[in-house]
Amino acid sequence: MDDHAQAQFDEDADRYQLAIASVDGLTAMALAHPVSQQRLLEFVRQVTVENLPERVQKPKGAAALWTRLDAPAGCGAWVVAWPPGATSDWHHHGEAIGAFSVLDGGLEFAERTIPTEREPTEHADLPEVVRSVHAGQARGIAVGQGHLLRNPADRRTGRWTLSAHAGWLVHPLSCHSYVPGAIRAESVAPRSAA
Repeated sequence: MDDHAQAQFDEDADRYQLAIASVDGLTAMALAHPVSQQRLLEFVRQVTVENLPERVQKPKGAAALWTRLDAPAGCGAWVVAWPPGATSDWHHHGEAIGAFSVLDGGLEFAERTIPTEREPTEHADLPEVVRSVHAGQARGIAVGQGHLLRNPADRRTGRWTLSAHAGWLVHPLSCHSYVPGAIRAESVAPRSAA
C-alpha cells in the first residue's frame, strides 16, 4: 500500500472509531443510521463520468484504481475503475449500510447472508445470489450483507467498468482498502460528485 492509500485508510479508521464512540451505548441510534440507504442510492445515482478525473474516466493498465468523492456528512464515497476480470473478495461492512451504482460497463454483485459470528471468508456452505448491475443501475448494501463485486468482462478483450460507492459508518475494511492486489489504490485527486 502506498503512502496515499495508507493515509486514506488511516483517515477511514479514525472516522470509524469516532462513529463507534459517538453511538457507544446508544444501540437504537446506531441501528437507525442517520443517513438512509435511499439517500445513499440517490447520491451514487448523481455521480457522472463527466465529473471524474480523466485518469479514472479512461483508465489504463491491469490494476483497478479509485478516487474519493465528496460524500454526505458522516459517509465515505469513492469511484472505482475495474479492469476486465477484476474482483473484490467476499466481505461485509459490519454495521454499515451502503450503495453503489454502475456508471459505465457492468458488474456482477454476488451476495450471501453471513451470520455475524462468521468471518466473510467462511462462506462456502452458504447460498449465493448473483445479479448483474449495468450502467445506470444501482444497488443497496444492507448491514452485515456479505458480498463481492466483479467485472465479468474477458481480461483480454473486455472493457473497464466504472462504479460509484457510498456508505455510512465508514470503517477500515471499506472495499477500496480491503482487497490487496485485486483493487489497488492509486494517487488520484478527490473530486466532487454532481
